[in-house]
Amino acid sequence: MHNNLIRDFLLSYFALLHIVCGQTFSVQNVKEISIPKKVIERPQFSLDNNWLSLETYSDDGMEVYFVDLKESSQAIPLRKTPNSKNPIYAHQVRWSTTRDDVCYFIGKDQIGQFHFYEVNMSYLASNRAYLDDLCEKIFGRHNVDISTYAVNRNNKFSDYFLFALPEETRRDSRIGIYTSSLQKYPESYQGLLNHFTINSLNQLACVKSSDNDKNPKIVLFEDDLDQKTEVMANKSVTRVAEIEPKFSIYSPGDYLTFLATEDDDSESRDWYLWAIKDPFNPNSNPRKIDGPIVIRGEDISLSDLNYAWYPDRDFLFYILESKDGSNPVYYYNINSGHRQKLVTNTERNMYINFSRRGNKMVFGAQGKSKELDFYIRKAYVGDLVVQ
Repeated sequence: MHNNLIRDFLLSYFALLHIVCGQTFSVQNVKEISIPKKVIERPQFSLDNNWLSLETYSDDGMEVYFVDLKESSQAIPLRKTPNSKNPIYAHQVRWSTTRDDVCYFIGKDQIGQFHFYEVNMSYLASNRAYLDDLCEKIFGRHNVDISTYAVNRNNKFSDYFLFALPEETRRDSRIGIYTSSLQKYPESYQGLLNHFTINSLNQLACVKSSDNDKNPKIVLFEDDLDQKTEVMANKSVTRVAEIEPKFSIYSPGDYLTFLATEDDDSESRDWYLWAIKDPFNPNSNPRKIDGPIVIRGEDISLSDLNYAWYPDRDFLFYILESKDGSNPVYYYNINSGHRQKLVTNTERNMYINFSRRGNKMVFGAQGKSKELDFYIRKAYVGDLVVQ
């Protein structure tokens, strides 16, 4: 009788534990990818998980490399032509939402003019001309200064772009749309724009600030093609600055997350992770998830991969800033509130990205615990296993 009571208690306990904690994650078969004398930023998977893009910075400036995950861990540098030895200044890589072998980036040529490029990875792998400058096709001219952009899929299953374009005559931005059917730009939008994010419901969230404004705020649009659908997020909780909005991938219209500060100390800001359920409801209140979260210094233009939604569940993965500098990775169940550490055996982590199916994960780190390199950040690709 006594043993049966103990058994029943344990079964009830583990059933309750499963309900509260839900799935747990582990990362396995981790492969290290490094580029000599380069600091790796913003590693991202292609749509089919076969390619990995790496943005780097060094004394040579911003460059992009690609890794064919099917073949090896050798990084292929992005050049203007297959036979060129000179690097091309490139940043803000975004992968196509409809094609496995295409990505986009903002680049600058040798005379300082800006361009918007498409990369055909199939051509790159076969040493054919792989760059297509889309500026003239989209904007009707070259040398277009793009603050930031987002890529989404239209109902014809092709990519369309949303651009933040600074006005030449004043420090405002306009939201520029390009699709195969719509090429007309709306009127200038008051304020500087950054950190665009779009979900599968064609809703838009971006960061808006005024000139010399150190306290940017999040702006929402229920329809990314119509500025009249602007909705201001609930500001009932005192926050100073907001960056990095992200919609849930698994439940795109249900949750919005972002990073925010709680003080106005510009010398040393701590960024905390917040979430809003039903973000387009003006009565929805944000709640703090955790923090401080690791970001890359004061340069927030590269920091839109410092936390990520898991694509197949409503889980958040983020990097917690720790006093000892180890900066571990954690994941959080947005529904149950359960938080748990992900064991990576690496330290000083930064940036997180998932494959589309969620079975692979890539993150940046300065090395394993016993082999730390305080000057070079590497990429670590592993299988993400759900228990």
